[in-house]
This record gives sequence, structure tokens and C-alpha cells, in this order.
Amino acid sequence: MRLIDISHELLSAPLYPGDPPAEVEKTLSRDRGDDCNCTKLSTSVHKGTHTDAPCHFTDLPVAIADMPLEHYFGDCLLVDYDGETVDDNWLRALDMQGCRILIVRGGAFFSANAGAILREKGVITLGTDALSVGPVGGEKPPHQSILAEKIAIIETLNLDGVAPGRYFLSAPPVKIAGSDGAPVRAVLIEWS
Repeated sequence: MRLIDISHELLSAPLYPGDPPAEVEKTLSRDRGDDCNCTKLSTSVHKGTHTDAPCHFTDLPVAIADMPLEHYFGDCLLVDYDGETVDDNWLRALDMQGCRILIVRGGAFFSANAGAILREKGVITLGTDALSVGPVGGEKPPHQSILAEKIAIIETLNLDGVAPGRYFLSAPPVKIAGSDGAPVRAVLIEWS
């Protein structure tokens, strides 16, 4: 078994335009004579490798703590896509090889039709190495299309050096009641 960390380190991860940077503060420090080290973190739940819940862009009352865990564990297919926006016909023709989780590498965005196509293919989670499933200024249509189908979105994956193919994904979100997203530690498991 081989574990492949496909998460970005939170503080140095790429920042979505307009989002505030993550900040850490040592509230207790052994160097200052405190009994322990303790750190306070301030960040957007969409910073770094993270997942979006349906309530992020839809009126569905499904927050991240309400999402079924099976969206974040399971057989997944990692594919490369070379283009700016994933072509709907390419997506329809994609052989999911029995997987319910799709990860697309290449920084491509998705169309407003992606949600229905993914649902028809049985996909419950879509992952991408892009900062968002939609371009800056055009985030709403693809997010609404995908999230309205209660398909989880995992964004800002670090897929450098990972070969396309089938893996097992483990990417549980931090459980935050009422939140529209959460950081994840995404790991691909390759069985020997």
C-alpha cells in the first residue's frame, strides 16, 4: 500500500482571488514559559485543499457537517484534461471504471451542465486541482449545477507527479456545523 498526500499545506496553499490569507497566532508557547504550545488559526473554510457543501451556492440546507461521509472515501478515478473548460461530450463519454469519485487534473473549469452529467454517471464527488470548478467571475453556474445534485466538490488538490488511474480516496472534511465548506486532508491510496 502506498499513501499519496494530494493536499496543499494550508498556510502556503494558493489563495483564491479576494480571499483573506490564513493567519496563525501562538496563544501559548513553551519558549515563553507556558506549559504547552497552542495555536489559533484564522482562515476561510475555502482556503487550500477543501470541500464545498451544497449550501455554498444553493438554497439546499445541507452544510458540511450534514454531508454523508461516503462522499469522501472510496474508489476514485484520476484523469487528465487538457483544455480550459471540460467538454460536456468528453465528460459523458468518460468511462468511470466503476468509481463514484472523479478527480480531474489540468486546472480546467466545468460547465453549467456538469452536475446533471455527473449524476447520470453515478458520480458523488468531483475533485479538481483548480482553485474552483468555475472561473473567477463565473463560479456560480458550475457550482450550482454540481452542488444542486448533492455532489461534493473538492478543490485545490495537489496532483503534481501523480499518475492517472484508479485509487482509493480518503478526504474527510473537518466537521463544522452550519459551514458551507471545510478543509480536507486528501490522500490517495494505491494498493500493491
